[in-house]
Amino acid sequence: MIESTFGLLKPDAVDRNLDQIIFSKILKCNLIIDNKKKLTLTKFDVEYIYGHNLGQSFWNDYVNYMTCGPIVGFIVNGESAISNLNNLVGYYIPNLAKEGTIRKELGIHDYFKKYKCFQNIIHSSVNQEKAEYELRWFNEKSR
Repeated sequence: MIESTFGLLKPDAVDRNLDQIIFSKILKCNLIIDNKKKLTLTKFDVEYIYGHNLGQSFWNDYVNYMTCGPIVGFIVNGESAISNLNNLVGYYIPNLAKEGTIRKELGIHDYFKKYKCFQNIIHSSVNQEKAEYELRWFNEKSR
């Protein structure tokens, strides 16, 4: 089934100029990348996307990390785009992610040095409901 989902290169990926490497990996999975947009997130934006973590011990550090520099938001379209992108992205803890995933290959494995949270370079919507929710935010934000 053809789907659309949301992806976001986090500040550590943008800072390390990994966008072309990551986008190349996504394209190799027969997915289409649309509407790439460089943005700087506000605290409100972080709460909108990651609000399920609000109140966690790492929350303030995570907000600082996600607002410390620009991100690149993008839309991914294609066959089973949500699951295919999530499989490519990998587990949220880079050193525990499977070999061949973006987070395993490119993630910062000593992620607690600068921020007391996971710096895992990329976000992808976890399911259809979150994809629709995050795409609404991104489409509004990127106008």
